[in-house]
Amino acid sequence: MEAQTIKTIVANPDRLLGVILLGNNVANIAAATLVTYVISTYVPRDHVEMASLLASAILTVTVLIFCELTPKLIAATRAEEVSRRILWPVRLSIWVLSPLARLAAWCANTIVRLFGLAPDTSPFAHALSEEEIRAIIAGSTTEGITRERQEMLHNVFEIGDTQVREIMIPRTDVTAIDINDPLPEVLATIAKNNYSRIPVYRDNFDNILGILYVKDLLQHLHRPGDISLQACLRPAHFVPDTARLDHVLRQLQLMHLHMAIVVDEFGGVEGIVTLEDLLEEIVGEIRDEHDTEMEAIRSLGPDLYSVAGNLPVKDFNRFFTSKIPESREYTTVVGFLQTLTGRLLQEGENIRYQDLTFTIEKAENFKILSIRVRAHTPKAGEKPLAARKAG
Repeated sequence: MEAQTIKTIVANPDRLLGVILLGNNVANIAAATLVTYVISTYVPRDHVEMASLLASAILTVTVLIFCELTPKLIAATRAEEVSRRILWPVRLSIWVLSPLARLAAWCANTIVRLFGLAPDTSPFAHALSEEEIRAIIAGSTTEGITRERQEMLHNVFEIGDTQVREIMIPRTDVTAIDINDPLPEVLATIAKNNYSRIPVYRDNFDNILGILYVKDLLQHLHRPGDISLQACLRPAHFVPDTARLDHVLRQLQLMHLHMAIVVDEFGGVEGIVTLEDLLEEIVGEIRDEHDTEMEAIRSLGPDLYSVAGNLPVKDFNRFFTSKIPESREYTTVVGFLQTLTGRLLQEGENIRYQDLTFTIEKAENFKILSIRVRAHTPKAGEKPLAARKAG
């Protein structure tokens, strides 16, 4: 009963806000009038001016603390309990004051129109801004929301500000098949990597022909005659590396796809992004039966850690107290170090940045696999993050 009544009241925010503002102003004016009456009646004429200033100061502080800040803080921290307690007074106030509130709103809208402006009647006119929602989420732990859920809610906003190039699997880590590869080699690649979908190209990775669904190939294996890998392919979906994650996620959902090919401004393939990668940006690491357990950050001793070369900068900054700057020019720790030095890095090389010391721990050709970091102790309660999966 109470829940339904509250739902009915908040369903009309314009009426509720109008009544609250009207009641608030009536109370403030009544308080000022009462103080003025008391001063003029009981204070000698010689002291009226000083008494008025003192009364105004006391009234301002009283209203600010006891009528504005304190009630709002209590309501913000105990919203459900407060809403039940004030339900019937609010309902009575709406019944009494809503006619006056509607009249005041009509007068205000009329004045606005006289200035050539249109009053905002959109249903989203009183919607909370992103900053307000973030603030609510930040203080929501007092209402029983766990740290994990709070982080998930923050991630929902982050995907709208993150480009796909920041989370994609780079082309150097992508397992792909050449259309000209013999069938035994294709089957060996599938068995080795345990992927359900693999990009297929002709001659070079920039010439993507489509996506091979392993289940489609297995169905063709039971049919007589030669197997055409081309006949097993499904069309590939391409996205620019600057596409926002929320847009890509929506595209994959609408098209019922699990993978997209990421291309740069010149049409070259930069890597791939999967539906799992996108969902992990919201809910955190998702592990299946084929994932190998490998930590992206390992403790080697006091203030000494080994981090994966492809560790995203934002994950590095979540773990370590010392920060490295985020930029559109790079997405990983290796990218930051190469941008900082302006050259390719070599195994055993040391790079100093503020109070961080980076040592290239392991490299293969030009690819940096792991980096040793000497830094401050990580934040309390933070756990090592799982390494980004390639595939």
